This record gives sequence, structure tokens and C-alpha cells, in this order.
Amino acid sequence: MVEDPQLVYTLPGMDQVPVRKDVPYKTVDGESLLLDVYTPPRLAPGATRPAVLFVHGDGPPAMLRHAKDWGQYTGWGQLAARSGLVGITFNHRSSEGWTKLPQAAGDIAGLIAFVRREAPDLGLDADRLCVWIGSAGGPAGLAPLLRDPPPFLRGLVAYYTVMDLQGLSGYVDLPPHVTPDLLREFSPVSQVPAGPESCPPLFIARAGLDRAAINESIDVFIQTALTRNLHLDVMNHPTGRHGFDVLDTDARSGEIIRRTLEFMTHHLDAAG
Repeated sequence: MVEDPQLVYTLPGMDQVPVRKDVPYKTVDGESLLLDVYTPPRLAPGATRPAVLFVHGDGPPAMLRHAKDWGQYTGWGQLAARSGLVGITFNHRSSEGWTKLPQAAGDIAGLIAFVRREAPDLGLDADRLCVWIGSAGGPAGLAPLLRDPPPFLRGLVAYYTVMDLQGLSGYVDLPPHVTPDLLREFSPVSQVPAGPESCPPLFIARAGLDRAAINESIDVFIQTALTRNLHLDVMNHPTGRHGFDVLDTDARSGEIIRRTLEFMTHHLDAAG
């Protein structure tokens, strides 16, 4: 298996987009959390573009230390910029087995606050943001944004994302201080807004060969969103694995990534 798999969908020239690396956005215990900014080519000085923030998944702290530098996220940042959007990739802390979810969520909230505050310097439009969330980044990244969607959030994208911690608790042993209330608070399915007027458009990508517990959580989320008549686009990759955007070089992976870009550019540009 490739040690650092790359995005399976590319556009000509995406590897040449300007990138500003290792910008500190938050300091925790004397250590800086960093972001990278991928900018559309030939963006005029002082001009701004809508932005996509890419929230990586969860895992042990050592594994996540340089997540923004993985081929998956450098690829997505480049692809967003080549598509005319500013791409923001960043590192956030581990939830350490769901035991530090508020801290991980605080990092993501801090990142959003930073990029909006520094928007002119970063070349982005603070009022036109989309957030892409992958895998186990759902509890810390997606649940808070569904619970209280800000007006500048124009779209949410979730790739093979954990949507229900309460359901997952039956598959793993959790420490006693991880309470049912905490699992409910950080379960995206428990935070689905009541109707479309209070929720940005959603794009859900599902991997057919993913773990049963993850797909069950996604299916419950989709059904809940449909029941509440939310603006929802769903694409299933029947033979896709968890991480199909870097693992499965096939036509369906490319189609889903291409449709994701169309979703993001449509809702971000339409908002302008």
C-alpha cells in the first residue's frame, strides 16, 4: 500500500497553484497549530475568493500532527484553488478516543474565527465559506456547525463521515467520563436542524465498503435530513473504500469528487 496516497482526481496545473504554508492560527500549551492557504492562480492583489476549509479525521495525536501535509489534503487544497476557490488545510488536535472532543472542536472553531478575522490577508471572502469534513472529523467538525449554523456558512460536505457517536458506542469501549450527553452533543445526527431555512446545503459521500457502523450512522443521518426536508445531495460509491478519494482510482471516485467541486463552487459563487 502507498504510504501517503494522493488524490485520485486531478486538474491540469493544480500542482502549480500558489500556497502559503504553516500559518499559525492558535497556540496550545506553547505549540502552534498551523494552516496552509492554497490560492487560485492569478488572484489580483487585494482580491478575495470564497473558501473551503478542509477538516481532517481523527486519530492518535502523533498521527495527526502533520495531517495537513498528507497527500489527501494537499491534493484537495490544490484542487479547490485550481477550481477558483481558496483552499484552507490545517491541523487540529486529536479527540483521543472521543475523550477530548470539546478541545478538538475548539481548534476547529478557532480556525474558522482566525480565517474570518484575517480574511483580507488570506485572500478569502469571510462571508462565503464551505466546510469539508472527512471520516471521524464529523463529531468535532460537523456537529457544532449543524447545532448553530452561522450565516457565512454556505455549504457542508461530509465524506465517509462518522455521524452518530451514540450508535458507535456499542462497538467500542468508552471511558466512564464520556457520558451519553457528550455523545449526543457531538453526534451530527442529533444536531440536524429542524428545517431547510436553518441549515446550509449538505453534500454527503458514502463509501459502500466502509465499516458497517459508519455507514449505519450515515444512513440514519440521511434519513433524518430527508425527513426534515433539508437541501441534501447524496452520492454513494458502491465499491468504494473508506478514503476512496485517495484509495480507489476508478470512474466513480472521480465522478464524486467532480460533483463535490461543482456543489462547492455553485453554492459559494451563488452566495455572492
